[in-house]
Amino acid sequence: MIKFFRKIRQQLLNEGKTSKYFKYAIGEIVLVVIGILIALQINNWNQQRNNEVKLIAFIKEYRSSLKFNVKQLNREINKCELLVLRNQNLLNHQNLNELPLDTLENHIETFWVNYDINTTVIEKFRNSGITEFGRLDSIINRMQIYYGPLHENVLNNLSSHNDAVDKADDYWRYEQNEFEFKYEDNEIALKQATEDRKSSLIKLLNSPIARNILKIDNRRKIEFIKSLNWWKSWAEDDIKLINETLKTTHD
Repeated sequence: MIKFFRKIRQQLLNEGKTSKYFKYAIGEIVLVVIGILIALQINNWNQQRNNEVKLIAFIKEYRSSLKFNVKQLNREINKCELLVLRNQNLLNHQNLNELPLDTLENHIETFWVNYDINTTVIEKFRNSGITEFGRLDSIINRMQIYYGPLHENVLNNLSSHNDAVDKADDYWRYEQNEFEFKYEDNEIALKQATEDRKSSLIKLLNSPIARNILKIDNRRKIEFIKSLNWWKSWAEDDIKLINETLKTTHD
């Protein structure tokens, strides 16, 4: 093809048709430029297609993580709701002497909230270098928010809640000096008699400091349940959005 164009140019020069030569040369340049632009556009389309394939893979992995997270969040929400109910029953009980000692002791057991969020998918996405998301823009943006400010907010609430649990645990284990705990390893003898242990624990539970600990724990857990439900709702909305966008519920 190049030899063909060169032959035409040479023929025009030999015939002294200079003006036609220049017009032809300009036309040839235009054709070359158009060819380059077409090649660039094709390359751009191929790149966009490859990027979408990668993005869909990230989104499917994100959906799998969301489904796992929802299960974890449901488990922690249910646990917190049971602990809130337990605290309320203890605080509202008019005569603690009616409750067995083991029940009373179990009711003041402190618990962290624990869950593990896998951030592998967002880390791989951030390292992909992809900056244009096309029709997947809304999902990718929501994924970045989910693993960004939302995740940070929940982690802060988690840390605050668990710090408060540690302080409550410090009181019951190390600061009060009236009640001896009976731990699961029953081989260790108790110095306090059962009657003394129960009366000591009831005295503590009726004190303002113990009641305040239970009330604060209740308030923190109720607020944390709201936070977890909000995060779970975001995850469920994203699962629905992904399913609608990809037209599939499968990974």
